[in-house]
Amino acid sequence: CAQAAAVGASVTIISSDKDLLQLVSGSVTCLEPIKSKRMGPAEVEAKMGVGPDRVVDLLALVGDVSDNVPGISGIGPKWAAQLLNEFGSLDGLLDRAAEVKQKGKRESILA
Repeated sequence: CAQAAAVGASVTIISSDKDLLQLVSGSVTCLEPIKSKRMGPAEVEAKMGVGPDRVVDLLALVGDVSDNVPGISGIGPKWAAQLLNEFGSLDGLLDRAAEVKQKGKRESILA
């Protein structure tokens, strides 16, 4: 993707794998084959609640069964997006986990 974008080519990734949404950029789109929906950065953010640069952080919080990533108990996609938007990144959230207002979520993150 990066090589094609570097020479000015546009790239379309055809996949329904959420992991690949992290590659979406101005010159890279993702086409979801079942729904025939093309996603650029704005569409990824609308779908996931975070931009392509934070999709991996979101999936780490929520978990991803297909990749055997357990995630954090009690953290769903909406909460994960809200936390990432508040703390900036997974690292930022982990560094400042004591600041999470909801006791149950804070305890799950700190566990």
